[in-house]
Amino acid sequence: MAPDDTDPSQMQLFQEIGVLWADFDDIYHALIEHKVIFFRDQDINPETHIAFAKSFGEPEPPHPIYPSIEGYESIVLLKSGAGSKPDTNDWHKDLTFKANPPFTSILHAIEVPDVGGRYPMV
Repeated sequence: MAPDDTDPSQMQLFQEIGVLWADFDDIYHALIEHKVIFFRDQDINPETHIAFAKSFGEPEPPHPIYPSIEGYESIVLLKSGAGSKPDTNDWHKDLTFKANPPFTSILHAIEVPDVGGRYPMV
């Protein structure tokens, strides 16, 4: 399927930060309407991850239990697989258990299996 300029999920957000801010209203409204949006095949680094998060508000302080990416305390590092700790087979890594949970979470998958690995978004 060819990218569709009217579909926020087809945007190449992270090629340059200027593009991100120009399209933020569309992204925000799509998130409100659909509750989850996917941006596939993005080239994202920790700086652009944080910049994107800040467009929704101030990122959360470091997670109380899980490690962060070195130099980027607001980005929680979640790994799964044989021998990977902490265990990521349950939910609430996104701090939704807090009395005042974050508005949203931004997940960046580095490795995604060809089959399986599906997770329902609720």
